[in-house]
Amino acid sequence: MRGGSFNRKRLSVMLGASVATLASLAATLVANPAQAATSACSLPSTYRWTSTGGSGSAPGRTRPRAGHPGKGRLRRPDSWRGYLDGTDAIVHLLMDMDDSIGRDRRLFAELVSSQKRLRRRHHPAYTTGISAYGRTRLALMDENSPGNPESPLGFRLLLEEELAAGTLAHTVVRPGFVSGGPATTSLSGQWFAAAEAGEPVFYGDTSKHYSWVHVDDLADAYVRILDNPAAVDGEVFVIADDQRPRALDVQRVAVRAAGCTGEITLEPAEAGGMMQVAADQDELVSSAKAHRLLGWRPRHASFTDNPEQHCRAWKAGRRCLSSRSSWHEPAVDHGHPA
Repeated sequence: MRGGSFNRKRLSVMLGASVATLASLAATLVANPAQAATSACSLPSTYRWTSTGGSGSAPGRTRPRAGHPGKGRLRRPDSWRGYLDGTDAIVHLLMDMDDSIGRDRRLFAELVSSQKRLRRRHHPAYTTGISAYGRTRLALMDENSPGNPESPLGFRLLLEEELAAGTLAHTVVRPGFVSGGPATTSLSGQWFAAAEAGEPVFYGDTSKHYSWVHVDDLADAYVRILDNPAAVDGEVFVIADDQRPRALDVQRVAVRAAGCTGEITLEPAEAGGMMQVAADQDELVSSAKAHRLLGWRPRHASFTDNPEQHCRAWKAGRRCLSSRSSWHEPAVDHGHPA
C-alpha cells in the first residue's frame, strides 16, 4: 500500500471465503499478482496475510503469518475478532446463506468497533456480485446501473449502500461469474460435479449470457485495490472480462470436459433454488472503470478455450479438500455463482 495511510510492513489481509476461491486467490497473492500460481492444497479456509514488504523486497510478495491458519467462522465473531487488531485490510468474499444480511452487518459493526478501539483504519474490500443487479433488461451494466429491487440478491446492493453511508473506508467489488482454480463452489464447479455424476442440468432461460472472470484475474484486482486503498475509498468496481458467451454453451463445454457424453437436462430456474432464480437473465457488464482507475486487464483466456485444464484444477481442489478435512472449517457452506 502506497502513501502514508498504511504501513506496508504491517499490511495484513484476512481472506474469508469458500475454500476454493480462497485457495486460488491466496496462492496468487503468495506468488505474484501478475502470475497465476495456484496451489489448492496449501491453505485453510480462512487465512490472515501479512506483507514481507519494505524496500528491497520483491513487489507483491506476501506470506501467511506463522501460526495463523484461522479456523474462525463468520457467525462466531469471538473466533476471529482478535485477528482484526493487526489488520489493515480485509477482503470479504463470502455470503452466509443462513443470514447474509445479519452476518455482514455484524462484520461492519466489528470493524467499526475495532477501528475506534485501536484508532487505526481497516479497509474492507467488500465483494458482492453481478447477480445482485437482478433482471434489469439493460444490454450492458456497469457500476452506475440501478439494480432491480425484486432480485433475490438485491439485498446485497442495499448492504453496499449501508457500508457507503457508514464511517468505514472501503471499496466494493462486483465480480462476474468466477472460473478457474479449484472452483469448488463456483457455477463451473457445480457443472463439473453434475457432469461427473452423469446428471448435468441447466436451469432457467437457455438464451441468457454471462460475463465471466478468471479467479486469478479477480485476485489481481484485489491486489491493485489494496496497493493504494485510499485512492479508491468509496469506489465500486465491476470485475469481468469482455467475453460474453451463452451460459448453456459454456456448460456444454464443461460437461464434455468432465467426460460426460449425455444430454443436458433443461429445468426451470425455480427447480435449482434461489441462486439459480437470481441469475436467470442476461448478466453482461463492463469493467471500463477498473481498466481506467486500477489499470486492471484480464490476462486469462476464456473458460471455453481450455475447459480440460479447468476440470483438472477442479478435481485437484476437490481431492485437497477431502485430504485436509481435519482442518477444513468452511466459513460458508454455499457458493455464490457471481
